[in-house]
Amino acid sequence: MSVRTSRGLEVNDGVPYSTSSILMVESGTAPPYTPEPPAEPVLRPNGLVARRPEGWHVEHGDPMWQDYLWTAMLDPLELSYGVEIDDVEATTVRGRPTWAATCRPLTGKGEEWEGGYDPRCSCCPLLDSAVSRLVEYGPEDPTWSDRGLPTTYRVHLDVQTGIVVDIAPLDGSGGTSLTNEIHAVDGRLGVWPTRSSVE
Repeated sequence: MSVRTSRGLEVNDGVPYSTSSILMVESGTAPPYTPEPPAEPVLRPNGLVARRPEGWHVEHGDPMWQDYLWTAMLDPLELSYGVEIDDVEATTVRGRPTWAATCRPLTGKGEEWEGGYDPRCSCCPLLDSAVSRLVEYGPEDPTWSDRGLPTTYRVHLDVQTGIVVDIAPLDGSGGTSLTNEIHAVDGRLGVWPTRSSVE
């Protein structure tokens, strides 16, 4: 996976918490990468996913840059359950068609928090809230009950890729704010620096 930042191009390889990272600083291209053959999902007749593939690597092997917020942004599965979704509409963000929705994370029930919002990693959720903090720290930790945290977000997903391109809290303070611009899909982004250093 390659990520271009203000410092240069970062290249990460491997599953989260077992990655190697290289920072490319001047001109060149990313080193070659040969991924494992992807597990195929079961598709509906309309082309949307009916059932995701199972397995440890499928669930934990997504690209990670800095934290799991990046992983969740690329594959926002955590928005598909334990989230009340309203006001869905077709919109455009930075020139690309998107689906927008108002999302409210729900508190689960019982010891396993069944039926509630279950982020991929509750310390870096897409919808940071009292609910996600409750999942992370439990009811004994006072940070989960901070009433200043957002309870509702406006979320935009890119129609072609399903990637989150915008998250904004609609109330409260703090929480998650995310802006992501997709420059190209399945295409080259251009020439990158050649001199590199390992971090």
